[in-house]
Amino acid sequence: MEAIQKQPVLFEHFSIHKGYIYKQTPQPTFYRCTVCRKEGAPFFTAISYLMNHFDNPFEPVKTWIKCNYCGDLFTEKFPETFLKLSEYHELLLPERHSHDISTYFHIMPTQPRRCIFGVTFSIN
Repeated sequence: MEAIQKQPVLFEHFSIHKGYIYKQTPQPTFYRCTVCRKEGAPFFTAISYLMNHFDNPFEPVKTWIKCNYCGDLFTEKFPETFLKLSEYHELLLPERHSHDISTYFHIMPTQPRRCIFGVTFSIN
């Protein structure tokens, strides 16, 4: 990510998204697990730029973090514009605190919602 921040035109000539120029957008950084709030460690770095439907405001290179406690995978950064889409935010927590990911269960209310990073968003 550091290379593209220094050279925003780095991917400009790739055929998949010809003419792409990186534009920095507000991206909150998630340092703790979005499910249990424990610490995580970098797990995988993906070049999201290579996805067919990639576009701004997403970062062209994305680091995935794996929680050291519950095993949840979450991205290190996520566009603020998407986090602001809803006034209602609800943290999804495990029913029981356990290292076993299979214990994570949540009954969604009937109103339409989307889940991103363990946070549900109402669709208005």
